[in-house]
Amino acid sequence: MKYLIDVGSSTVKIYTHDGVRVKLIKAKTFDFKDEFDSAIGLSSLNKENMYSFFNETIEELSLTRSNTKLFATGIFRELTNKQAFIEEFYTMTRLFFNIVSHELEAFYLEKAWIGNCDYKNKLVIINIGGKTTELIFYNNGFVTERKMLSLGVGTILKKYNAINEEYSPTPLSEVVEYISNMLPFVDRRYDTAIYTGGELTYMNVAGYYLEKNNIFDDENHPSMITIDNYCIQNKRIFSEITIADLRNMMPNNPAWMNGARACSAIAQAICMQYGINKIIPSDSNLIDGINVQEVKNVVICGSFNKQLDKITKLIGVLKTQGITVDSPLNTEVVGSEKGFILFKNDKIINRCTWSVEALHLKAIETCDMIIVCNFDKYVGTKTSLEIGYAYKCGKKIVFLYDNETVDDFDIPSEIGLLRETNLNEGE
Repeated sequence: MKYLIDVGSSTVKIYTHDGVRVKLIKAKTFDFKDEFDSAIGLSSLNKENMYSFFNETIEELSLTRSNTKLFATGIFRELTNKQAFIEEFYTMTRLFFNIVSHELEAFYLEKAWIGNCDYKNKLVIINIGGKTTELIFYNNGFVTERKMLSLGVGTILKKYNAINEEYSPTPLSEVVEYISNMLPFVDRRYDTAIYTGGELTYMNVAGYYLEKNNIFDDENHPSMITIDNYCIQNKRIFSEITIADLRNMMPNNPAWMNGARACSAIAQAICMQYGINKIIPSDSNLIDGINVQEVKNVVICGSFNKQLDKITKLIGVLKTQGITVDSPLNTEVVGSEKGFILFKNDKIINRCTWSVEALHLKAIETCDMIIVCNFDKYVGTKTSLEIGYAYKCGKKIVFLYDNETVDDFDIPSEIGLLRETNLNEGE
């Protein structure tokens, strides 16, 4: 059993992963945006509350580097010194605080959706967070545009700081108009939207008039709502249902409802802007995409002298999972120089092996993560260099196996891939 943790600008969600499916088991809402400063980071109170929550959860679930993968988005991308925060978090929890880029988050959202249904018409996926919003536009099953917006629940709560009074003193129409003026132009109209991030649960508990999804057949998306019915209930959420009643609708995590009004206004503005008539609420998020494909592109680090067969097999497994291996580009041996294995298309200059190693390091600079092949409890000198370089570049480092070599590298990192590679270490 592995655990996947989604840390957003407002909410921490913990999922179990049994090798096939993910299941939400715990959620906690924080106001990480409160007094957040990109140079300083979280406020002292938020940091204290966060570490208290994580340490409690670590003890409760026995979380470790080898069974836990964490994915952070939203305001954490704004940190001026991300590495300092990652180091502090690792020191306090022994877990790697993996800050996901906006582009990679959009990739995960696409993976969560593509292949789950055969809907071929124009639609848009809407994912609204505390600080950012992702819009992914589809036509005939293909992505046509991606819009990464610096607009989220926190944006609206900052502009309309009284929105969470008993009833909002600001009418929904005013908030929607404000948001509409911030949305980018798109030259097509989109009839249908998939609205992700816990919205199916929210609309059910908040009394939205949901109908059977007659657009496509998918057990994870059983319902839909027309834009007219959505707007009617949004107005009630603003002016007829108290904030206390909203919080009571979600007793296990009442603070989640602090973003309900702002989030609904953003979604309504988006739907009206792009001509959306039908909304399919979804509980899926980036974790569902991670379950499909853990990462986009990787660099493999290991001893090509001692471990070539297993590394070659690993590369093949990764490719079947859709993961691109940026380096090595192939493992076809054409020679060696001073014990340094040379592959097809490697170009060595003046018998200097550094000319080849430098290209490998260059690939580390642009990859999403490196995989350290610590087969047979061995990590060589060159691999150690590559680990240090990846750490300096702020890259995610994943040791393939949990063995003694990991103790030699007590640095922010993970152990093991999400999906089984079946490479039979030690044989």
